Amino acid sequence: MLRVLIGLAVLFASAGSVAEETTYIYRGRPYSEIYNYAPPCTSGRCANFSPTDRVTGHFMTANTLPPNLVDQHVYGSVTSYSFTNGLNTISSSDPNSRVGLFVVSTDMHGDVIATQLFLTRWLLAR
Repeated sequence: MLRVLIGLAVLFASAGSVAEETTYIYRGRPYSEIYNYAPPCTSGRCANFSPTDRVTGHFMTANTLPPNLVDQHVYGSVTSYSFTNGLNTISSSDPNSRVGLFVVSTDMHGDVIATQLFLTRWLLAR
């Protein structure tokens, strides 16, 4: 089996209001360095990244995150997530997706200002 990994330490924007499900959206910058696969490719999606590819995605929480969180594990509040690196998508709706780390920090307004996410998706060998 092969794992596909998307790791993020990024800034997020939020949409929503207090005490209800809230969506936090991320759109990263295009990659500054690209390390494509080297043949032979035996499993997973064997494709090259484009210079315009970037990490994008979102996560939803049952309630708006409180202000002034510092490196807090919030996965227990996450109701769904989906991130893509341009080639692969890791989503909570996929039974092969796993969350290793879901840590956030918020500012005084409750906006996410930093994250540490470790998401994986197992791919079957072909």
